[in-house]
Amino acid sequence: MGMVPGYNDGPPLSASPALSDTHPTPMPGPAAFAALVALAVAHVFAVPIAAGRNGDFVHLWAGGRALQQGGGAALYDPRWHKALITEALGALPPDLWSSRNDALGAFFYPPATGLVYAPLGALPLPVAAGVHAVLVLVAGALAAVGLGRLLGGPSLLVRALLIFTFPSFFFGFALGQNGVFALLALVCGGLLWKGGRPFLAGLLLGLLALKPGWWLAVALVAPLATRSGRLMGGMVLGAFLLVVLGISALGPGSSLHYLDISRSLAGLHRLPDYPLHLQHDLLGLGRRLLGPDRGSILGWGAAGVLVLLTAWRARHLSPGRAWALVCLAVTLVNPHVHHYDLLPALVGAAALAAAWPDQPRGRRLLVLLAVLAHQGAFLVEIALDLDHRVSLPALAVLGLWALTGWGMEASPGRPAWRRSPPGRPPGAAAGGRARRGVHVRRK
Repeated sequence: MGMVPGYNDGPPLSASPALSDTHPTPMPGPAAFAALVALAVAHVFAVPIAAGRNGDFVHLWAGGRALQQGGGAALYDPRWHKALITEALGALPPDLWSSRNDALGAFFYPPATGLVYAPLGALPLPVAAGVHAVLVLVAGALAAVGLGRLLGGPSLLVRALLIFTFPSFFFGFALGQNGVFALLALVCGGLLWKGGRPFLAGLLLGLLALKPGWWLAVALVAPLATRSGRLMGGMVLGAFLLVVLGISALGPGSSLHYLDISRSLAGLHRLPDYPLHLQHDLLGLGRRLLGPDRGSILGWGAAGVLVLLTAWRARHLSPGRAWALVCLAVTLVNPHVHHYDLLPALVGAAALAAAWPDQPRGRRLLVLLAVLAHQGAFLVEIALDLDHRVSLPALAVLGLWALTGWGMEASPGRPAWRRSPPGRPPGAAAGGRARRGVHVRRK
């Protein structure tokens, strides 16, 4: 494994597999393989059902379709969106169009995102929805594979179960949402950072500017937690290139129009019909407690504390667990997380599952309960009709964050991966010269 900037890549003094990202990842046995196949087949057969659901994907398709037929001027035009949705569905379903859509339209993403969805917009809606559903499944499978490389475990079966049985994945799959692509980007970005390529990691994570809330959250958390200016530089460059792409392809008018829409969207939480019960982040928790204004102050204050604690604690963890802590913090800090956006928190759940076999019995039970609570929080919240008063999913993610950062140390106070001494480049031995990819063992 290559060097991680700011971390020493040698084994810890206490050779605990739970702390060193070196868990074996065994191939699934016959029963596990059969379960994986059954899970995959079930989702594949569900593709036509998801394609016919006519959920949130209709809005994304309408943006791509408007761009295909009307160019940049139509991308944010509510009249185009309304006409295209009515033509595709034969009517305008009330759950897909409200009074604010008359003013803002149906596509709330940057111009570059419209270019990404334009190829799907060229297809009839049912076909485009089916293709998108397949892409969601592929992204989920790739994320399951990448998690094994990032964390050194758990088994492929456990990783697949964590992703494909997570309610947020199911709802994103059924509604045509794109949260799984944020999960995949964070997993791949973590792999690049762990492999000693922070600038490339940042460049990849810069693509999250296609959905700006994720870019903002990662920019707030990851550079501080990794102490990597190159990662931040890559993120800024990646976002800048997307802006340049949007302007060069569609002209500056679309970008200016998107800025106007963004300002309107920033104040949506003050509207009486804002679906606050669907917001599952620290801002959502604060607004449920104190209302839109004072709750926003509380939420952003809590987010600031969380970012600082994550930055401090990540330096004492192995790279895999540090990145899992980052992903959990990113999920909580993102200012616009709905239930189908909670997927990046699965990195934390997988990290705990990877460490589970090496923990004492009592701690194993704690880990198991935390992961199960995370997997089922949204369903329990809906069943008990609690979503207007509290966000159980956000509290479950907060629990995973605390357990990942502070609840799994086999040797309290002893970091698993030592920080490089001040003034010495990462990987440099005393009196020597830093070499990329050279392991420095602790003595």
